[in-house]
Amino acid sequence: MEETQIKEELRLFCIKAKSFPQGITFAFRELEQKLGGANGRSLYGLSRGDKNGIVYWAAALSRTGEELPPGTEEIIIPPGTYLSKQLTNWRRNEAIISQTFQKMLDNPRLEPDGYCIEKYLNNDDVVCMVKIIPA
Repeated sequence: MEETQIKEELRLFCIKAKSFPQGITFAFRELEQKLGGANGRSLYGLSRGDKNGIVYWAAALSRTGEELPPGTEEIIIPPGTYLSKQLTNWRRNEAIISQTFQKMLDNPRLEPDGYCIEKYLNNDDVVCMVKIIPA
């Protein structure tokens, strides 16, 4: 695992999945429909635990000055230091994403109120990230 710097906040347009993990694909489809397609945007997945289990959002990076599309919510990812790991060909073993986050969540420097962040580089590669307190 590596440390990665996010230098500026990420403003994301999001759709909350109705269930986890079953609702993830539908949430991404709904998000793309509300945005009129991905159109070259970076796609993200956000998750965090709550009293009922894991909550997941399909997300897309907003463009400068862009209004929040109806039916979406905005989540801001703050700049800072993130523990990260790039996964290649993750679709061959989708469980690798949750296994990677489990290892990251054991880090004693974990920011307690942060998200588990998936940044999709393409159809096969994803970067998993969690915010940590700098050493």
